[in-house]
Amino acid sequence: MKYTKEQLLVINHNIQSHALVSAVAGSGKTQTLIGRIKFLIDSGINSNKILVLMFNKSIQIEFRQRLIDVIGEANGSKVNVKTTHSLGNGFLNAFKRSGAINFNNISNNDFEIRDIIEKALKKAQLELKITKKVDQDRVVEFKDYISLLKSTMALKHHKIDALSAKDKKLVYKAFEISESEIRAKNILTFDDMLYATCKLFESNQAARKQAENIYSHIIVDEYQDINETQQYLIKCLAGSTNTVMAVGDVDQSIYGWRGSTPYYMLEGFMKDFIDAKHFKLSYTFRYGDLISLMANNIITNNKKRHKNICVTHPDIAKTSSVSIEEDSNNIVLQIKQLLASGVDVSEVAILVRNITQQQCLS
Repeated sequence: MKYTKEQLLVINHNIQSHALVSAVAGSGKTQTLIGRIKFLIDSGINSNKILVLMFNKSIQIEFRQRLIDVIGEANGSKVNVKTTHSLGNGFLNAFKRSGAINFNNISNNDFEIRDIIEKALKKAQLELKITKKVDQDRVVEFKDYISLLKSTMALKHHKIDALSAKDKKLVYKAFEISESEIRAKNILTFDDMLYATCKLFESNQAARKQAENIYSHIIVDEYQDINETQQYLIKCLAGSTNTVMAVGDVDQSIYGWRGSTPYYMLEGFMKDFIDAKHFKLSYTFRYGDLISLMANNIITNNKKRHKNICVTHPDIAKTSSVSIEEDSNNIVLQIKQLLASGVDVSEVAILVRNITQQQCLS
């Protein structure tokens, strides 16, 4: 496997210290993380002591397969590749077996949870003497508010703080009633996989101490989209002796609506994990230099970011034309004109606003 100098610095980083990696889009992040895992195993770290936290299930499955393809089944299958929610779910079931928590199941029935929230919202409005129609849009709105509260350890979120005093009081009252109903049904929600787990670690120091002995090396992908609850869980697992490597791109932080915050990428990691080394992966292998220049020209207007400049790797073909269009017919016409003039199709990039346009052009 051929790596850049930047990638090798990440791969060969001291196995006893933390690291934060700022990686631009298309920087070969996956192959770098696989190289890092191989380096850890070659350095004597047991593969089953390595935890890799991925953003979602599909990415987790893909990463696990690529890892096995590169380092082999014997070691690759033993590395713990999980989503944060599946990790939390495992801890919840362990807590259940020990008697620390009791629940029948984690409900994946969205209609059931919405029904609970709808009834809680109506009851809360009645108690607070608020007369406002509780339609499905309002139920979804309050479901999102509850998710935001559970993305924090203190049940306090700036988007809720920005509400009027009356609306904020309603959110907390609806939260209180819905939580009581959920517990009465002896179920947990998807959000509880992380929130309830972290609350149990917060109140049970013995359990937290046990958790510190499970993994020696923790790698976190898409770290720009971490929230406070997820960060707390990572800190619980890291303790004072285990190492954390977090990889992300603050310029791709897009999940603030569900509680994620770029704060941890920008400041929080360095505060929570002392003496961490900061690395950059600045070469992109995804597109040509014209798109890199355009992206840099826009993104550098954002002041809250790492000073990464995206640079197209010399091995990548140049992009000679970029089209940003609303009309699919105009895009097709432009492509035909470019190809007729001798431009190779690999040198053309098309930027569209949504997935529907992309599908139309496929």
